[in-house]
Amino acid sequence: MDLYFDPMPLLDDDARKAFRGQWSERTWLNVPGPFYGADTDNCGTGRIHAPGLVLYEADHFTEYVYRQPRTAEELADLVEAAEAEAFGGYGCDGDAHWTPAAVREWWRDRGRIREYLAGRRADWEADDAKAGQGVAGAAAR
Repeated sequence: MDLYFDPMPLLDDDARKAFRGQWSERTWLNVPGPFYGADTDNCGTGRIHAPGLVLYEADHFTEYVYRQPRTAEELADLVEAAEAEAFGGYGCDGDAHWTPAAVREWWRDRGRIREYLAGRRADWEADDAKAGQGVAGAAAR
């Protein structure tokens, strides 16, 4: 049993075209891995396509990757989310930028992410009451 699912060999050239995001514009909430949300729109389509992988940043409702894909099916979901994103703000070159030191720093700061998510719960609950995308529940996991 492999401990790491490497999605990149499954990402064909057509799918890669949906990932035009720039590392320098990524949202700080993204988890380490190849995929990330950068300068995305705020149309709320990410969770429609990849609810197990995408959350919304609360201030501007932009999309970010809170879980990396662990199966081919989840990868297909994330590709759909990237294709639906109007600004092409998802990136797939994260592994070229995440160094061991950067991952350790992210891990040390994960409490900041938990605090952020906890502090936004009421906003997401209110949005869930209207849009029903389950953001509050996903952010609590």
